[in-house]
Amino acid sequence: MIGCLRSKLCALLSTLLILALALSPAFAHASLVSARPAPGAVVAPMLKEIRLTFDETLDPASMFVMFTQDFQTVPGIAPLVEGNVIRAMLLAPLSPRTYIVQWTAVSADGDTVQGSYQFGVSNSIWAWIQGWFSAEFAVGAFGLVIIGTLWFVQRRSRQRRTRQAKRP
Repeated sequence: MIGCLRSKLCALLSTLLILALALSPAFAHASLVSARPAPGAVVAPMLKEIRLTFDETLDPASMFVMFTQDFQTVPGIAPLVEGNVIRAMLLAPLSPRTYIVQWTAVSADGDTVQGSYQFGVSNSIWAWIQGWFSAEFAVGAFGLVIIGTLWFVQRRSRQRRTRQAKRP
């Protein structure tokens, strides 16, 4: 009898605990999922946009500020919040140096999280290549190179067979 009461009491308490956790508000904070340019990246001066993507919808009070390595505010940046993204268009090319992006993400429930990261701007050829070619473009270009190589090998093979067939 006592064992039966204990198991029923345990089941009732477990059910209440699960309901309490399910009905309580989420205590998660917005986390930065990705950034363009990425933290630590070196990009070309022709960068057109700063884009921060978070794992949940943001309040319009979310924002970021960009500084030079000397902690001078970069003028002309007006971040916009669109769902889980904060972005800003750059109206002028950035000069080669290190930049700091300092962001504040305000969740829909009002929780605020702050963070920052650095990226560099360079006139090097590698930075220019990265600026022109996104990751998606690189994957597509790689696929085209593979297809072109396979086509070329097949064509050469056919030409050799044709030549061998014509020989007496």
